[in-house]
Amino acid sequence: MKKLCAFLVLTAFPAFAAVNCNQPNLEYLNDSYVCLSSEFKEMNNQIQEIEDRLRVPPENLNRELSLLTEKLARETGDDEASAAARAALQKQMDELKYRLQQAENDAAEEKAFIVRIRDRGRSCRTEKCMAEVYAQTLAGLIYFSRREECALPTVPEDCEIYVDNAPNAKNISTGLLLSEQKETYVEEVLVNRPGKCVYLFLTSANPQIWEIKATEGTDIKEIYAGGDHPQLVRGFADGTKTVVHYGEELLKTAENCLRGHAGGKAAESFLQKAKIDAGRIKYAAGGIVGDKALPQSYLYFPENSTGTPTAAVLPPDDAGWQRLLNEGKVRRVTETDVERFKKAGVVNLDNDKFLWRRDDYRDFFAAAGDLLANGYILLKDVDRLPEGDRKAFVFVDAGQRLPANIRLDAAAGGEVSGVGDFSRSFLMLPAEEQSLPPTINCNRPEGILDKVVCANAPLRAKNLQFRRLLDERRGEMPEMINAYQAYTLFRLRGCRTKACAGEVLDNAVRWLSDRRYHEETELAKPALCRLKDISPECEVYAYSTYQPEKESGNAALSENGRTFNAEVRVNQPGKCVILFLSAHEPTVWDIYTTPATDLEAVVVGGSGPQMLRGMKPEVQTRVRYEGVDFEEGDACLTGYLERENMETAVRGLNIGIGNVKLLDEPIVGEKAEDMFYEYDGESAAGAKPLPAAVKKEVEKEKSQMPQVDAAAAPAAATTGESTLENKS
Repeated sequence: MKKLCAFLVLTAFPAFAAVNCNQPNLEYLNDSYVCLSSEFKEMNNQIQEIEDRLRVPPENLNRELSLLTEKLARETGDDEASAAARAALQKQMDELKYRLQQAENDAAEEKAFIVRIRDRGRSCRTEKCMAEVYAQTLAGLIYFSRREECALPTVPEDCEIYVDNAPNAKNISTGLLLSEQKETYVEEVLVNRPGKCVYLFLTSANPQIWEIKATEGTDIKEIYAGGDHPQLVRGFADGTKTVVHYGEELLKTAENCLRGHAGGKAAESFLQKAKIDAGRIKYAAGGIVGDKALPQSYLYFPENSTGTPTAAVLPPDDAGWQRLLNEGKVRRVTETDVERFKKAGVVNLDNDKFLWRRDDYRDFFAAAGDLLANGYILLKDVDRLPEGDRKAFVFVDAGQRLPANIRLDAAAGGEVSGVGDFSRSFLMLPAEEQSLPPTINCNRPEGILDKVVCANAPLRAKNLQFRRLLDERRGEMPEMINAYQAYTLFRLRGCRTKACAGEVLDNAVRWLSDRRYHEETELAKPALCRLKDISPECEVYAYSTYQPEKESGNAALSENGRTFNAEVRVNQPGKCVILFLSAHEPTVWDIYTTPATDLEAVVVGGSGPQMLRGMKPEVQTRVRYEGVDFEEGDACLTGYLERENMETAVRGLNIGIGNVKLLDEPIVGEKAEDMFYEYDGESAAGAKPLPAAVKKEVEKEKSQMPQVDAAAAPAAATTGESTLENKS
């Protein structure tokens, strides 16, 4: 039997692990697949048979209790014989009730086990994963049907009791691993009690390896270990009884087992149930029992171990990513990658809305530090990603097979988040047609999803319509539709239910039918600045200053204060350049360019009046400041913007501009000698200088005002006085 599986359907109490293939409409894709496959269906029947046997004892007890109740009701005599019969019947009933209570507890234990493993099975995307889940289910049920009940310990009065709660998980195991969900820790328990009988009770909130070492003559009778996650006890001497459990095991009379950590109180509660006086309990601080002896005094037997076997699993969190890095399966995201993502684009896979516009990812890329620290690019197909706190950003190509546990549902409080809030999975663009994941072909269905979709008439029809529309629409916007195909198929393969698959296909059909890809272009949003014929290849620079260091000596723009002067030099021969400038105070901007520089546009925004001078007449200009009028839809930069807000504001104009480079000083390109810059003294835009008489009066008032050091202006102010002469 090559392929095995178990899928769990929670009905009335107790829950059932086997799928009911007689049910007409199974909700989960994997449940449906069990009933479609003869091999999986056979395994499902085996699980059903075991469950039926597990249910027989409680049903027999209920019938027996019902018969005893009827007998007791018939014993109505007042003589001694009747009273003795009633007492005997009552005793039998009390015993049956106790056994029935234990059976109900066991049923609750079985239900909890099934609920946990059911979700794992329904999350599988491959038959291999399904087979592993089936093996866990079958092994758990068989073990449960055969194992003895948990029993509370009896500790002789002359034996010592020590508890180690492993509160400080500090020693991470780098070799042996018990879980891929959490890091495995190691606790060394050193016992030095020669001539004494010792009982150890060990608990941990983490996957834990307990290394037991004892000195000659120390008699460790029994060791009980329990935790929230898998536990392993090693190194104890022959003859030591060991009982090891953890939270997800399926146990009989589980209330009598030591398992879980319970905030470090599990061992105490367990001993209290065993009616052991609290005064007898001692604590092994740091794993030390008795006086600490020399290391060579302790004996260790590596061949002796009990508990969860170690496994060749991928470590969680950073250790897992480091292993994938070492194996060459992933690499870290670099600054070059981030720039490539900004230019070529990415698509957020863990969002049920397809987001294509570069502008939608602006805030995400603004936090590039987090991306560089926790971003990984998949280089090869991997079965799983490291488990853990999900802080990693994962970038995949269109042709890659998705890891089984890649995140496809970034949500907060039931709502799908925006890009950058909780998103962690991204498709790298461009998505070439020859590397796209294939659509579902019902002539040759492969895998779980394909076979279930093709066997379900409504899903099959939706899939056929999706494939047809892809072929019809691809030529209209091939780059975006290729990306949408990859996005849709990745999300489709992340579905657990038929309803989810149907919704994904419905959304795709509507998106293609209504040609919504036209709404996803950068220019679909209305532009907020009407610059004409701006090439996306232009270099874009932004500069902001609260007030330039130098005052204007030949033009006053405001009657209410000083006017400042900023000289902007642009030296980018053979390049198209766009400038965005901003100042809080009234400012005259003098623009100097080298002859071969193609300055396309200059946009200025400020609080006080702003004026542009010196650019060539063909350069497009937009000058905005408080109180100036402008046409609707041509706002551009309407006020003063601090340096850190310039990039967001420029991209928000939606005029097809790509990367915005922020300037620390008003110099673009390599600074040339003054003689190489050109300046058109006849060209000006924006605020008009005040008449000479008004200017003279302003200068008189200004001379009477206290001088303010430019250094006292906000940190956004820049320095660097030009040697170029002011132009009249």
